[in-house]
Amino acid sequence: MVDARTLRADLVAGILGALLVLPQGFAFATLAGLPREYGLYTAIIPCAIAALFGSSRHVVSGPTNANSLALFATLAPLALVGSPPYIELALAVTVIVGMMQFLIGALRLGAIANFISPAALRGFMSGAAALIALHSLTDLLGLTAPASHGVLALFEHIAGHVGDIAPAAFGIGVFTIVVSIAVKTRLPRWPSARVQEGHVSVKTVTKQVGDRQMRFKTRKLLAHRRNDDSLVLAGGSRGEWTPHDLRRTAATMMQSLRVSPDVIDRCQNHALLGSKVRRHYLHYDYADEKREAWRLLGERLDVILSGGNVVPLQRPVRSDAFVETSTRSVG
Repeated sequence: MVDARTLRADLVAGILGALLVLPQGFAFATLAGLPREYGLYTAIIPCAIAALFGSSRHVVSGPTNANSLALFATLAPLALVGSPPYIELALAVTVIVGMMQFLIGALRLGAIANFISPAALRGFMSGAAALIALHSLTDLLGLTAPASHGVLALFEHIAGHVGDIAPAAFGIGVFTIVVSIAVKTRLPRWPSARVQEGHVSVKTVTKQVGDRQMRFKTRKLLAHRRNDDSLVLAGGSRGEWTPHDLRRTAATMMQSLRVSPDVIDRCQNHALLGSKVRRHYLHYDYADEKREAWRLLGERLDVILSGGNVVPLQRPVRSDAFVETSTRSVG
């Protein structure tokens, strides 16, 4: 259903995607030796077509640096980079590769990738990164691309055009590299560290609770952490009574109200025992049972807090007593 909230979310996603995809598409087209508008085409059309067949966080539907570099390395010896014959060869290669990928998916041959050794993958990624860095030297220095293909030809081209280096392009490139390295070194978790308060997980919640019970901690104060006693109950006058004791008390009260231990464990998000097969197949969430358990506990707390007639806790029925009672009734 489309409403104002979804339209706003789509608008934000479109803007953020454009800020990333547009310059990235131009860069990939330049890396492949194609006009920059082709990078824009490949960033829009393949994504729209791929969305019709499904989605995956592991598959890239648009251009990538490795594909652009492989296309450049394949076609540069065959035609002049950027010329009409070069573009025609690039289009032909992309059609052939697309047909091969379609056949691989239709015949379910993707498992072949499992036989590629990790060493080969690491070597490919390292080599691709090195070649991308080398072929970016001309852009860093503000020079035109060399007419011939090869690393040696690249260095000869740079050495022959040292006087044509653009100071502005070189300065911007060096500044970008320095800032990137500094941010990665000095602020490795930025910008996620700025929104850490909004990130919720078992680890962060445990830290937040622990940092608010410093009266009962024997460790030193940690930097960039909340260190106070806001979660120390009764000001510490009743001993080391913390929210964990409230969990224990609530569990005991549920048990006294004859709530089954399995439901109590699920109410407190405990790790359930049993085999992996049992945890894999038994997916009933006990929502109604948990709701009833919390209702019983709430009613019990209302009675206690109201100061009225306090109903004594009922002891849970033991299994042996139940068997004995059942035996007498049968007899």
